[in-house]
Amino acid sequence: MRITLMGYLTIPATAAAILVALAREQILALVRDPELSPILVAAAAGALFVLIVRVATDWRERALRNALETIALERSYASDHTPSVGPRPK
Repeated sequence: MRITLMGYLTIPATAAAILVALAREQILALVRDPELSPILVAAAAGALFVLIVRVATDWRERALRNALETIALERSYASDHTPSVGPRPK
């Protein structure tokens, strides 16, 4: 969970560090520069895309893990054995 949280915070933290390092006038100049506007939009869109892909990947991983655990439990109930997923009872 900690690694996942760090992955979610990396991009916004990097962007925030860059913005804090720049002066207000520099930020406004970057945003208003017509030559840099497409680059800034592309960078923001790329960061958003990476974040969405990261969330979707984590969601799919959790869904697959839950499905496999459910299948293992159903098989264990059907065969009267202990489940092969999770800790074994002592």
